[in-house]
Amino acid sequence: MSKMSKIVIWLVGIMVISFVTAGVVFAATEGFKNSFGGVKTTQIIDEENTFKIEGLKQLDIESLSRDINFITVHDTDEIKVHYHGEITRFLGKSSYNYKAEVNEDRLIVDVESKSYGIIVNSNLKLDIYIPSSYAEEINIKSVSGDVNIENLNLTSLDIITTSGDIDLNDLAVSTTKIATVSGDLIFEDYDGNLDLKTTSGDIDINYSDVEFNNDLDIDTVSGDIEIYFPDGATFDLDMSTVSGDTKNELGFDPESTNKIKVKTVSGDLELLK
Repeated sequence: MSKMSKIVIWLVGIMVISFVTAGVVFAATEGFKNSFGGVKTTQIIDEENTFKIEGLKQLDIESLSRDINFITVHDTDEIKVHYHGEITRFLGKSSYNYKAEVNEDRLIVDVESKSYGIIVNSNLKLDIYIPSSYAEEINIKSVSGDVNIENLNLTSLDIITTSGDIDLNDLAVSTTKIATVSGDLIFEDYDGNLDLKTTSGDIDINYSDVEFNNDLDIDTVSGDIEIYFPDGATFDLDMSTVSGDTKNELGFDPESTNKIKVKTVSGDLELLK
């Protein structure tokens, strides 16, 4: 191939890339909307249901690419499910699936949205208004999106996520199990056993100021781990790390009934008072 032919090919390639880039930028402007009319659309979603908590033993939530917020309410015996927000896009369409129903002693909530084209803005979220008196199981599966829960006493909490932070505040749970690929885990004023498996993300646990009587099993590939214990906490410790610094301000007691097992490949580990 001659030198001139190579130059021509390069110029054609640059022109194609320039036209594509200009088209995308033009599509994201009001000028594109004004020129072609109606290509910018906004879909508003507002789904809401309420359910009595009497007889419910399990709350199952499944969400794709949306934040999940549990909002504790008082003086009510109803759970309110609110899936809401809007999607703005160019040159495409969007659709969504929403299901909230009771099956025997389970409340099942399943939400999913699909969009095609150029997404300009999307602020969909799933809010669960849950009575403070609910003290049963919560199971959550989320592909992408944060999970926020606070001010509840539960028998069990099971969370599986692919991507997104998990923030748990003022919870008392017999056992919390979490499996996540990417995202930080934050426990503030927490009481209960923990079984955590993560691939990437920091773990920050702050136990409440009650007598420590819990087991921890933490297995992570990459990320720092920081755990604050209440005064007087004792535990037997099984800890291993491949790469990272460790700090233990409490020591360990082989005779303690509280068992802490931490395995990490890369990341610092701190056990603090």
